Formats: sequence, C-alpha cells, structure tokens
Amino acid sequence: MAVAAEQLAQFYYPVEQSPFLAAVRTEARAEAYDIIEQRREQLRNADYAAVPLPVDALSSAQAVVEAQIFYGPASPEAADRYHGLQLDCLRLLAEATRKNTYEYFPPLQQKLDAATGDYQSYGFSIMAMTEAGLSPIAEPEELERRVNERVEEVTYRAIGQLALLGQSLQPEQTSAVTHPQRRRIRTISECPDWAIEAQARSPKAGTGGYVPEIEKFMVRDVSFDPVTGDRYEEQVGLPGLLITGDIIRTVLQAKGVAKAESLSKTELQALQLEADDSLLEFVALLDATASHEAEQPVFMGEPAVADPDYRSLPAAAAERQTQLESLATELANDLLGLERLATDRWAATAIVEARVKAILFSLAEADNSRAATMFDAATARGLQEVSWLRSLGEADLAADRLQQVETAAPSVSYCGAGSCGLEKADVTGGQADTMKEMGLDSSSSLKDTERRCPRCSKKEIVYDLKKKLKACTGCKSTTGFGSK
Repeated sequence: MAVAAEQLAQFYYPVEQSPFLAAVRTEARAEAYDIIEQRREQLRNADYAAVPLPVDALSSAQAVVEAQIFYGPASPEAADRYHGLQLDCLRLLAEATRKNTYEYFPPLQQKLDAATGDYQSYGFSIMAMTEAGLSPIAEPEELERRVNERVEEVTYRAIGQLALLGQSLQPEQTSAVTHPQRRRIRTISECPDWAIEAQARSPKAGTGGYVPEIEKFMVRDVSFDPVTGDRYEEQVGLPGLLITGDIIRTVLQAKGVAKAESLSKTELQALQLEADDSLLEFVALLDATASHEAEQPVFMGEPAVADPDYRSLPAAAAERQTQLESLATELANDLLGLERLATDRWAATAIVEARVKAILFSLAEADNSRAATMFDAATARGLQEVSWLRSLGEADLAADRLQQVETAAPSVSYCGAGSCGLEKADVTGGQADTMKEMGLDSSSSLKDTERRCPRCSKKEIVYDLKKKLKACTGCKSTTGFGSK
C-alpha cells in the first residue's frame, strides 16, 4: 500500500515519547481504573444510584438546572451552561443528519480554568465529563475507550501547562512540530467492534451513537494557545469503508509512528500524536492513499464525484449546521423539561432518541433527497412512495405508508427504544382510545413498560413527543415538558 512521498515531509510523534507525559499518562490510567473499581464496589453493595449510566441524555440539562437554582435563572453561569446544552444538541443533530456520510466540525474553544488547570466548555468541566464516563456497566470495549479518554484529558491538561511555559513536548527534537505556537495533538477513533457486532445481530439495535453501517471513524485535532493556554478542538467524521483501518495504519507508519500497523482499535484510540499538518491535510492524505488502493478517486472517504475541494468544506459545514440551530434550541428545551420532571435516566435516553428521530424524519419527509443520508436507502424509497401517493390524492394511503416508513426507519441511535423500557405506543386498543380522549396522539408517543405512575401506581405512563406531554392513562394526569 503506497503513500505519496511528497506528503510525508513531517512526521507524527506519540506524546508518550516525552518522559514527563509518559509518567503523567501512566498515573492517569491507574487512577481511571481505581475509579472504575470503586464504582464496581458500589454496584456490589447495591448502591446503584451512585454509579453513572453509560449514556446519560440529561447530564448537561441537569447542570443547567443546577446553575439556574444556585446562581439564578438570569445569571451568566446559567446562560453559559444553557449555551453549552444548545451546542451539545446542535452537534447531536449535525451528526445525525449526516449519519451516513462525512461531516466537519470547526475549532471549538475550550477555556483553561487557571484555578484547577482543567478545561471547560461553556461552564462544563471536560475533566468531570471524562470521569462520569467511567461506568463499569458500559460495554467492556467501550469502557477501555473511556479510560483512554480520561488519560487523554489528563494529558491535555499537562500539555496546556507546557504550552503556557513555552516548553516543547520533545525537548531534544529539532522538528518544526515542537514550536509551541504550532502545537497540535491528533487522535483517531475507529468504530468499535462491539457496535459493528451489535448492528450485525440486530440492524435496529442501539449502537451508542456509532455508525457501524459505514464503520464511521472520527479524527480530532486539539491545538493550544501558548499565550492563554486555551485549546481549540476541531473534528471530522469519515466513512470507513474506503479509508479502512489498514489504510489509516499505513499512513501513520509512513509518518514515522513505530509499529502503527499492529495497533488494535483501542490502542489506536489511545494514541495522541503531535502533528504539524492540518486536520484536512491529514484527511487529504488518507483520501489519496485510499484512492491508490481502490483505483478510483476518493474524497472525504467516499467515491469522488467532482474535483476534491477541501477548502470549501468548513464553510459548507457551517451553513448546514446554522440551519439546525432552531431545532437544537427546541431539543435543548425538551431536555430541560425532562430534567425538571425528574424523568428516569434510562427512560430519558429513549425519549431523546425518539425525539431526535422524529426531528430527522420530518426533515427527510420535507426533502426526500436527505433520507438516505439520515436513515437508509429503504427509508428514502418509502418517502418517495408517500410523495407519489399524495400526488395522486390518496391521502389515507399516504398516511398509512408514512407511518410504516417511520416505524421501519433505523434508529439514530443511543440505547434503542425498548431497551430502556420504552416502546412505541399502541395505535389501537384501550390505551390508544384513552389517549385519544385525553387529546394525545398515540402514533407519536412512547409507552413505559417498566415504571409506574407516582400518582396512581399504574404502569400506564406515556410520552407524547409532538405535544411534549408526559401522561398517565390510568389516572389521566398530564405534565408538560419542553419549556426553558
């Protein structure tokens, strides 16, 4: 497998080549495993509430509500966290709308907290996020990745301090990579095997936000400001069918990363590389190597349909993401509503997943050409059939077909509706009739099969995602969610 020689002027350096950072990383890894063991002991003692969930859809919303209570609803602290929640929702929707293709995310500033040495994004401590991710109930492979993320964050904290001091990561190297103003750290995260295996077993199962259908992988660059110590995180997601794991490792080997070709997925994700090229220059190198291997032009991990234009990518991505801002705000308010209702954490994950799917499906229905990117080819064909039936004046047939297509469309997905005790509500039968009497739409609702209503103790809880109502068909109580 060949790599263009003219693109190999600079090498990449694993940060653990620095003895100082190697020691930092060893200690951080040991601390991460200590945290996991403490949480396993809590599970053994049946202290389940103390152990974080593998996926917590309401963690950011909880932080917003806490800031509103502690500092005041109109405080700068609450506003900052609410902006962070909006940003999380925008990122979620941007990834979901581009699920089956590439997407680029511009540099995001993460400020250095001088008091703690940790980095923050809109009032959220990134170090605290990595600690919350160390859940012993996560998939074993996923847990190892979260240990890597904890080590990665501790390493960034140390690198930030070195940047402020004007010190190089590799004191004895003469490479241009060591200039503090050019310092850039790159990580690569492939689609994990557990997600690929889960999708193969059950195509509609949740896969933790990964996209095993195209083995999507993420490349992230973090650069540091030598004056303020702040950092900037830039990221791109790429299909992994043409840019395979072998191609990634071939490029890294050619860039001087020793034994790169033998790295496992988890070992590759743990690698933090000091690099001197830009993120999109690295993508172009991956594309060029994939093009040579596939004997066809490749652009952003896909067959090229036009001349590659990497310079236009940031502006095009910014335009796409700007168009999602109002939907992101709406989703953020939904999350706050669920948090204020003290919604069960497992239930909230399924509710959010269903809500995101509903948002995407509405976008795909309005523009059928986007359906394959968001869902799959079958969904795109189904929506085209709906449009054709409508053009013939067959409104009832179109409505029936639309419901079939929406039900069959793949999840977005995080936990998979049903695994959290929530299922699509029945559209016929007693509960459906009661929902209709209450003014609820069973076709856009979820029913809870595990939790009981706190008022009547019956398992009759439903969530109408369109009307943003939590209701009980037993005692006919309703509570709204989704207001700021």
